[in-house]
Amino acid sequence: MSHTRDVLSHPRYAACHVCEGGKTRQESLYNAVRYIDERYETSDSDLVISHDVARPFVSLRVIEENIRALERFDACDTVIPATDTIVVSEDNTLVSAIPDRRTMYQGQTPQSFRLKTYLRLYATLDKDYLDRVTDAARILKENGCTVGLVQGDVFNIKITTEYDFNIASFLIGAVERGLSWLRKSSAWSNLGFFCPCLL
Repeated sequence: MSHTRDVLSHPRYAACHVCEGGKTRQESLYNAVRYIDERYETSDSDLVISHDVARPFVSLRVIEENIRALERFDACDTVIPATDTIVVSEDNTLVSAIPDRRTMYQGQTPQSFRLKTYLRLYATLDKDYLDRVTDAARILKENGCTVGLVQGDVFNIKITTEYDFNIASFLIGAVERGLSWLRKSSAWSNLGFFCPCLL
């Protein structure tokens, strides 16, 4: 916490706030939402756009569409259509099912929802359930909320492996080199939104 606060002490980050995380992703998100609720006057109309720090190339378009989706739904999840066949195995040995790929999506972030709805619902859930569930969209869906789909972006990659890091480095390097093909794609606006110093 102290190191993060030191990094964000620069005037450039004056609008950024830091709060204590949790033992799980779900607990960290809850702590952040509760921090906002306790620090500011909030209402039923306030929205939370929750994004994974490991996805640095999210575009402004995706964020804006998350906000618009909350005009129609209780919450929304950013997704892209599954391009690989999804195989289900209950015992990690035999194939249990192969769902129709046309109904399968790969989840990304942001996941967005109404702040008060999330806090009220979270307060009713037991610890065992919260330990099993890893994201807000599933909690909201399984507890009576409508969760809409927002079209994500293949460039909104999650950096968790060395391979992912190499792809991310390539994308940033491509911006630095000013490749013409990248300038014409959505990735250019994605990178420009988060890395304006490179443009």
